[in-house]
Amino acid sequence: MVAHCPIGSVVVWSNGMSGTPIQVGEGIYTARCENKCGKSEESRHITINKGLPPAAPIVGTDKTAVCGDERASLTADCGAGRTIIWSNGMNGSPINVGEGIYSAICRDACGDSPSSIQIIIGKDLVPVPPTIATDKTSVCGAEKATLTGNCASGIINWSNGVSGRQIQVGPGTYTATCTTSCGVSSASDQITINNGGNPDAPIVSTDKESVCGDETARLTAYCASGRVVWNDNVSGSPRNVGPGMYSARCVNDCGTSPASRVIEIGNGLPPTRPLITTNKTTVCGDEKATLTVENCTGVLVWRKDGIVISNPFGYTVQAGVGSYTAVCSNDCGTSQVSLPVSIGTGNAPERPTLATNKTTVCGIETATLTASGCTNGTLVWRKDGSVISGTSSFIDAGVGTYTVACSNECGVSSNSTPVVIYPGDVPGKPTITSNKTSVCGTDKATLMGTCP
Repeated sequence: MVAHCPIGSVVVWSNGMSGTPIQVGEGIYTARCENKCGKSEESRHITINKGLPPAAPIVGTDKTAVCGDERASLTADCGAGRTIIWSNGMNGSPINVGEGIYSAICRDACGDSPSSIQIIIGKDLVPVPPTIATDKTSVCGAEKATLTGNCASGIINWSNGVSGRQIQVGPGTYTATCTTSCGVSSASDQITINNGGNPDAPIVSTDKESVCGDETARLTAYCASGRVVWNDNVSGSPRNVGPGMYSARCVNDCGTSPASRVIEIGNGLPPTRPLITTNKTTVCGDEKATLTVENCTGVLVWRKDGIVISNPFGYTVQAGVGSYTAVCSNDCGTSQVSLPVSIGTGNAPERPTLATNKTTVCGIETATLTASGCTNGTLVWRKDGSVISGTSSFIDAGVGTYTVACSNECGVSSNSTPVVIYPGDVPGKPTITSNKTSVCGTDKATLMGTCP
């Protein structure tokens, strides 16, 4: 610290020291000028604070794993005038280290910084074997297969002495390894490239077996190797053709395959006459019959009473009263008109017949009434003129007058002949007589009884 006084005066500091300059530590300081005449007023104060320790250093590494005697380079930055001290006791930056966990601090006159983040240097491993693949498993002549390998780390080396991710090879068996600074992996799976022979015959197909007019069929051939050549010397697949006999072969550098099966594309014919079937021939009210066409492989056109109706492409229609026909069309022409199917108006059902197994009942006894003759409708039972529940062809009946009618969408039949079930009477007192009024020994009297 420095202070100035007039000539002939001495600087006296608040800590008791005299003169200028002086060296001091942390504290608050003032000064006076003194001479034989006295002391000056006290100067302004000066505060000397205690400095803060440095911040934690920024650390880094050039690798996080090492192999064998390999070393990683650790760096730290504390700024000028500070000392870098590592957790392993080494000072400075950079330092070279092996496997371990490392941190650093910065040190200066104010103290030590907090510890830096940790850097973990692991031990690297011998690489895993590579995965390898080929674009083909057989070659012909000077043809080559392309082998492709992938290492998770390191350089790929092939069993034929060539390095690189992709190589061109001829017939043989091949493996590969991965090499890093930690060593060489075990060998990969084997890939064998064979000397190819003639290709197999192609698989051929068609989307149709007959065509009409300018229509064509689409032929397709598949070769496992090589190109497709058809028996008419056209190459490639698919292709569009007209009527004729077609086969194909596969051709590659190894030769020509046997011929495929023969596909025959014929001249198509107009469709056959369609057949109409119906689930009923009469309808009532809004009821419909279901007409179904069989034997049509083209576009179907319906007619009712000679006029084209809607839903021309459906093979099933709901039909009311009328006469129905259909024709079937394709690129080869139009069929003959089908035989007509007529849907008529239905009639109300016939009057049913009612029978009973007895005409009188006693107490809770019932008779069994049976209705017959309602084959296309629903039975409506009545007792004493009122409808009763049940549509079965027989009911259990107590005392009363019963009829039954038959109902369908075309109407209700007239009632059957009524059947009357009567209540039975309790029998009257019987009349009894005897041929004698007394007997002796084994003698017997004969009693006679008569019920009304």
